[in-house]
Amino acid sequence: MASPNGGSRASEIPEFLAGSGGRPLQAVGVGTSSFPFVPEDVRDAVLAALELGYRHLDTASLYGSEQLVGDAVAEAARRGLIASRGEVFVTTKVWCTQCHPDLVLPSLKESLQKLQMEYVDLYLVHWPMSVKPSKPHVSMKREDIVPMDLRGVWEAMEECQRLGLAKMIGVSNFTTKKLMELLALAKIPPAVNQVELNPVWQQKKLIEFCKEKGIHVTAYSPLGGQSRISKINAVLQSEVLKEIAEARGKSVAQISLRWIYEQGASMVAKSMKKERLKENIEIFDWELTDEDRFKIAQIPQHKKVTVLGILSPEGVPGVDLSEVDVLERRRGRIATPLGQYKAGRPSHARRTSWCATTRQYRVDRCSAERRHMSSTLVPVPEVALRHGSARPMPAIGMGTANFPVVPETIRDAVLAAVELGYRHFDTASMYGTEPSLGDAVAEAQRLGLVASREEVFVTTKLWCTQCQPHLVLPSLRQSLENLQLEYVDLYLIHWPVSLKPGPAVFPAKREDAVPFDFEGVWREMEECHRLGLAKAIGVSNFTTGHLDKIMATATVAPAVNQVEMNPVWQQRKLREYCAEKGIHVTAYSPLGGQNWSGQGNAVLDSEVLAEIAKARGKSLAQVALRWIYEQGVTPIVKSFNKDRLKQNLEIFDWELTDNDLRKISQIPQKKMVTATGLFSSEGEFTSADLADMEIVEE
Repeated sequence: MASPNGGSRASEIPEFLAGSGGRPLQAVGVGTSSFPFVPEDVRDAVLAALELGYRHLDTASLYGSEQLVGDAVAEAARRGLIASRGEVFVTTKVWCTQCHPDLVLPSLKESLQKLQMEYVDLYLVHWPMSVKPSKPHVSMKREDIVPMDLRGVWEAMEECQRLGLAKMIGVSNFTTKKLMELLALAKIPPAVNQVELNPVWQQKKLIEFCKEKGIHVTAYSPLGGQSRISKINAVLQSEVLKEIAEARGKSVAQISLRWIYEQGASMVAKSMKKERLKENIEIFDWELTDEDRFKIAQIPQHKKVTVLGILSPEGVPGVDLSEVDVLERRRGRIATPLGQYKAGRPSHARRTSWCATTRQYRVDRCSAERRHMSSTLVPVPEVALRHGSARPMPAIGMGTANFPVVPETIRDAVLAAVELGYRHFDTASMYGTEPSLGDAVAEAQRLGLVASREEVFVTTKLWCTQCQPHLVLPSLRQSLENLQLEYVDLYLIHWPVSLKPGPAVFPAKREDAVPFDFEGVWREMEECHRLGLAKAIGVSNFTTGHLDKIMATATVAPAVNQVEMNPVWQQRKLREYCAEKGIHVTAYSPLGGQNWSGQGNAVLDSEVLAEIAKARGKSLAQVALRWIYEQGVTPIVKSFNKDRLKQNLEIFDWELTDNDLRKISQIPQKKMVTATGLFSSEGEFTSADLADMEIVEE
């Protein structure tokens, strides 16, 4: 890729390499799909774009703009705006009605005739769908959909490339599932997948998959796209993007385009005005900040383009629409359109979750469509973390801390959880459960319960005896070896406590406590993140005072603080602080924790929670977990009983009432876990002060 330098001439627009045998494509291209369609506007816009330095033009047989693109390129050559057709990267597409093995090549030849060209630089399968042959048109009849001969169609696409009529071939609107089907049979893999992509539909799973497979992603509708039925544009009207744009002195469009470019994707943006065309390529000499990226990662997701949008509403389809839909599906989780959202607490139908603490919406993928899926797979919402390389964290996790450790029990419980829909697992070097969790994740892939390791969010932690700068990275490498993984999704400092290096012993000797080197340890945590061994980094059991020490020196701020939290220890001060600093809170002991002290379980014994549970027809555990979720916090709950594991997931399709929340807020507070519990009662703290380690907020 060329070095971005922000100019408007062709040589100053960065390029991406895609596939093999073709020329690079510019990071920003001009789209020519327009409604209503005014031929003169399209032709003049392409000419203006070529004058500004654009050399990447996108059209399709469906758009009706191929002739106009060809005219504009020929006119640009006559005027000397370009030296020859060879300077321009042209993409066109085969429409669904020609998506048949015997029609692919004739369709391309017809496109080339309209374009007045001997070849196109990129030829795409427009949609993973075949419709009975006819002239290209939208609002196709559902009953005209026929099974797609993917092998036959792709062999015809490969023939187009072998003949030199298309320098590269690719696809559009293909999900990871469809791409896997294609890659299994392709002799020439697709160079590009052109999909809807913008800050309001971020396609993280698809982008990761395409990067892994060497498929370049191009974004259409990078600014939200047109709508024939609505004036709402979720991108251009995004308050988050407006806020960032105002702070940076840029337009909302530039923020959106820059974000796409930073994902490693090119884009085709449509504009008929020369001023906007110029503005769209002025995005290469500046960057978004980590804070900007974090805010964008939290934008509620809303897909605009679906297969239903190109079909007439009448009739019954001849094939299963799920086979041609362009929504990403995961086992137990599907990203679905969220519909409209507005300020205030949403109803169930809006499918977003209002976080009372952060005053923000969280993406909730628990749509009605998903309730028709297998009854054993419970849908789980996700929350974005501040580190852009991290996948979103599922809103509930399974804890694996257990005493005594029985490897087979833990492995079987994790497998059962995966089968139910859990994708978030929490372990630590101290627990001794990393090998069992790693075995379970590997087995889940072998059994087909997950498609790949990327579907699973794994957290592990650095123990106190390794809480020295020179031991942080070796400790993570040992954990990765135990887990049989190349990276963890989240790596946490387990406690704000340092012990003399040695075997992990519990309880620890008081005289082994040493002063904690906050700056040095966190610097090495950042190195773990920089090396890609931890997609996100954070802390556990840190108070606001401890966090202040980290934030004072951090280059990469902590993404997460995992703390004891439940209705009996609500952590209001800490949660307010973390919300202000952009640190996501996860809750351990959400149901009160193990009863090691013999003092009972203040959560499960709570009469207030029991009363609410009875009135709502829920279990007491579900009420506690739902309350945590409504605070914008992710609970990490341990159970090795499959029925309880399933029950713990069933908290996302109902809400606590205001009266429930008021009652819970009045529960007397009682903390179970303290720093004192780490140490034996004998001995003295000789080189560290217990007050510096304590995790109770004053």
